Amino acid sequence: MKGGDKISLGRMVGMTMRAMKDTLVKNFELANCPISAEQFITLKIIIFNEDISQQDCADLMRMDKSLFLRRIDVLQKLNLLVRVPNKKDKRKNQLVITEKGLEMLKKCEKVEQSTMKGLIKGVSEDDFQVFSKVLTTIRENAFKHSN
Repeated sequence: MKGGDKISLGRMVGMTMRAMKDTLVKNFELANCPISAEQFITLKIIIFNEDISQQDCADLMRMDKSLFLRRIDVLQKLNLLVRVPNKKDKRKNQLVITEKGLEMLKKCEKVEQSTMKGLIKGVSEDDFQVFSKVLTTIRENAFKHSN
């Protein structure tokens, strides 16, 4: 990157992520998916990580425990998930998506897929592959430097 560039990498990525999130939230609202992008991500993590505990999910999302518990409380009040005692360790709660939560997740996933497809409209396959490779390299470098 040239020294004279006006927008830093961090700002460019941040602006892009915010625009993507705002578009997704708007499309959730239009499709009557009454959950936030963060709640959607939480449900996706739970569905892909069977038997995940509250603490493990909070750690995976790199969230403060109290903030995460409030998010889980909201999802539970919406009947999208339940907490069940861990069979091996009764001090821990596992997060389990309800049938209503599964239906909501499927509906929102369709909106997400449609949104992402629209966001990459006009991007060639080759450009997307280069973009993906660059992001992977940046992410790997970030992990190397954070340890």
